Amino acid sequence: KLAYDQLPLVEMDGLNLVQSGAQFRYIADKFHLRGSNVKEAYLVDVVYEGAKDARGPLGSYPFHLDVEKVIEGFNAKRYFGRWEQMLSDETCAKDGYFIGTPSAAEVAVFECLEFLQLVVGEEKFKEMTKP
Repeated sequence: KLAYDQLPLVEMDGLNLVQSGAQFRYIADKFHLRGSNVKEAYLVDVVYEGAKDARGPLGSYPFHLDVEKVIEGFNAKRYFGRWEQMLSDETCAKDGYFIGTPSAAEVAVFECLEFLQLVVGEEKFKEMTKP
């Protein structure tokens, strides 16, 4: 089942989907959440890859349980700043969506932010997300 003998694995449509990026694109494409053209698909992928990078310090949390280490490693200024910048770019974003309509980009960012909030707690999360 596992093409590279490692997780994650998603079983869907009779397929064994492996590799997180490929899984993301398959599911996003299946539900028409990567835009209507190649530029929009690219922007969704950029946001996804950024969210994946931002999540890095969160993934190690279960192994050390050190919230301060997570906070130090999570580059909120870089990622939050870039996402805000992208959302304010009216050449592609509109109505609070990265590509003007709901997409997998919003799902990726939401998942990252929710994970951060669960790890650091509500109070620290509010501090980190202050404009």
